[in-house]
Amino acid sequence: MRIFIFKTGGSIVPYILKDVIEAFKELGFTVEVLDLSRSGDPEEKLLTPDDIIALIKRFGPDFVFGINYLGFVSYLVTLMKIHYVCWFVDSPSYWTFPKECVNRYALLFVVDRKWIRGLKDLGFEKVYYLPGATNPKVFKKISLSKEDIAKYQCRISFVGNSTYSYYKRCCENSKSRESKTLIDEAVRLLAQNPLLEVEDILEASKSGSEALLKDFKDMTEIRASLEYAASAISKKEVIEEIYDLGLHLYGDKGWRELIDRRVRFLGHIDYHLELPKLYNASEINLNMTKPQLKTAITPRILDISSCGGFVLTDYRSDLTQMFDLNEEIVFYRESKDLRLLIEYYLEHPSERKRLAKRAQERVLKEHTYLHRMKEILGVMKEVV
Repeated sequence: MRIFIFKTGGSIVPYILKDVIEAFKELGFTVEVLDLSRSGDPEEKLLTPDDIIALIKRFGPDFVFGINYLGFVSYLVTLMKIHYVCWFVDSPSYWTFPKECVNRYALLFVVDRKWIRGLKDLGFEKVYYLPGATNPKVFKKISLSKEDIAKYQCRISFVGNSTYSYYKRCCENSKSRESKTLIDEAVRLLAQNPLLEVEDILEASKSGSEALLKDFKDMTEIRASLEYAASAISKKEVIEEIYDLGLHLYGDKGWRELIDRRVRFLGHIDYHLELPKLYNASEINLNMTKPQLKTAITPRILDISSCGGFVLTDYRSDLTQMFDLNEEIVFYRESKDLRLLIEYYLEHPSERKRLAKRAQERVLKEHTYLHRMKEILGVMKEVV
């Protein structure tokens, strides 16, 4: 089988694609990659649609593949009559879908079950649930050097984006008293309950989204800005609640603008080179799920577990589908519960290790990229 893959940019997507490509090759498939992330480089030739069609025809793939949605690819495969497999690891609500891009050649896979209905309502017929995954060749139990131990060992670690820029944008975009009141209320509600939908909050207000459309480009920007601004606030509250228990925080520079200076912030950490060491060195690996995921778990849980690390995470319903709760994974619902759980598990290392070992066994058995690519191929055999 031959697969033509579109590579796009971003902070995490290139790593996911790297793991996907490795899994396809492990299954014995031939892969060709077109790197679109360099299309903004002035030294790179800008490819026209005809150029891309020629490249695809020359390679002769069984299907094309991409992470998240590329509308022009959906249009091109319609012309070429080949299937486009797209795996949404981010919410489809952040994209627009012109009618000409909705076609029978698209097979869409989503990490969150809640996204399926919206895509089907747009006219896509083939939409399937496919949760995130890990690469056990990268995220694994490793022996740490003295230097690694000195650098990464800690009681609690958290790695994540501050999303401070979204919070700042919301503050700056509220040009009227009406929009400021609405933004503040929406952010407050979403920070308290990230499972709420932005549209429902706005519909329940007197002014609705009309007031915000004066300050934002469109509903897509409103949704992303409010969700991530709320995420910044909720993460700030959690971190400042537990930092004194020995938290090491990693991420972007926005954290410096957002959190108390007493929090130990250690800056950027490389996803493939350094994170496995941190997950191995941390007594407790904290996870806070990004707001666009309403039912799904973040792949960080799988990466940590694949390393044999202990995970303490906020709740999402997919935890019950993918793990044996309280036998493999420990979760919290409120920050006050989180502090008690951290204190308990710091004092019970043998229990931490038992849970971590069981979670690792589960992940290696069911939740790797190799498993996910096999699931995609299984669906294709049934519907194509």
